Amino acid sequence: MDISKKTITGDLSINKPETNSPYLWKYLDLHRFIYLLTEQKLFFTRLDKLEDPFEGVAIKILRDDAKYSKFFSTPDYFPKSFSPEEKIQLENERKSHQKIREKEIAKYQTQQYVNCWFACDRESMAMWNLYSNRDSVAIRIEFEKSKDLLEESFKKVISENDKKMSILGQEIKYLRLNPFDENLPKQNFRFSGLKKDVSFEYEKEYRFLIATTPLKTQPPFFAVPIEIKKLEMSIIAHPNMESWKLNNLRKLLNMTNLKIDIEKSSTLLRSMNFS
Repeated sequence: MDISKKTITGDLSINKPETNSPYLWKYLDLHRFIYLLTEQKLFFTRLDKLEDPFEGVAIKILRDDAKYSKFFSTPDYFPKSFSPEEKIQLENERKSHQKIREKEIAKYQTQQYVNCWFACDRESMAMWNLYSNRDSVAIRIEFEKSKDLLEESFKKVISENDKKMSILGQEIKYLRLNPFDENLPKQNFRFSGLKKDVSFEYEKEYRFLIATTPLKTQPPFFAVPIEIKKLEMSIIAHPNMESWKLNNLRKLLNMTNLKIDIEKSSTLLRSMNFS
């Protein structure tokens, strides 16, 4: 669906993970963890700041990209059955597509912001390896216990922004986008930032998404206040975190007065010499 004033109504919809996972996980390096503790805010990144260039790009744009790429990839791109009129029409369509493409992509990507989680009943070594290091932590929340608190925080943000944004929470749908599958059936997304290419399927991503109307100045991120103490999160240290570093984090948590403990991951790994 298009991102416009007509589609942004201050809606709030936080949906249970379709996988029925009771937990959501977030893997954080030490600095992002400290930010969460000290600022007590959830960080929402704008889609154009993410690595995947297809984040938030409308499927219609990707479908047209594939269509025109097929016809214009070689000097003799047109089938012999094409009449001169059909060739001219297709060429004009392609030029029109290219003219608006970048503007449309910028609109989709700069008006959507995401806070991403891993939906699973257990921790993941793939997530540890990709999004953290042995000095990092994972936070785990129970969806049903956290839902009310998250909705309360999101409602405040929507109200403070004069309902110029909607916030949704749901699992990502993985589709064949890169390269684009021309046989892909039509999809029905409230917002285009709720899908990703199948190559990211291992992430099992649950995403909180902020979609805004066009703002005079589109901020690079949103930071949503959250009462950490009420979030009832568990903190798990990396399986290879050294004991003295784990003790440092325990001391840090004691200084916050949040009454949150940290436990070491129960995943067993061979001890390695990192010196």
